[in-house]
Amino acid sequence: AIQVALDTTEINQALAVSKQIAGRVDRIEVGTLLLRQHGMEVIKVLRKALSDATLVADCKIMDCGYAETTLATKAGADGVIVQGAAPRATIEAVCDAAASHAAFVMVDGLGIADIRDLIPRIHGLPISHVIIHTGKDEQNLHGPPPLQGIQVAAMSDALPPLAVAGGLSP
Repeated sequence: AIQVALDTTEINQALAVSKQIAGRVDRIEVGTLLLRQHGMEVIKVLRKALSDATLVADCKIMDCGYAETTLATKAGADGVIVQGAAPRATIEAVCDAAASHAAFVMVDGLGIADIRDLIPRIHGLPISHVIIHTGKDEQNLHGPPPLQGIQVAAMSDALPPLAVAGGLSP
């Protein structure tokens, strides 16, 4: 599956890119900076323009999991992203809210050195994907993501399907 992140703060640019890629990608991610700049209203704008697209809100949820997820799904998101470093209670709350709104949950491993450390934290929860994520600050300091971490995580049968984000190129 291909998910494209709208890593911009401009609604017009996000709309233009979304319209170009809709139907060509599996999911469109409403990026964190776009959400921070415009709030949940940007999800409503994108949903109105792209009624059939699968929208993922990269809320970077760390607390108030039920409320954050509810806000995003009521605005039109089909899925949300919770941080793997969040307390288990928050991840559970996100999953509960997502289930109540027929949405899915992705867990972001940003800042977690060994993605396998997530296994006990998410065991038994309805997680669609675990994201191996190299953040922009980390990319600026250390370069592209190391493939070794991706390979190690891919060999774990205890993790949900993997997604990889940050610093990727052909």
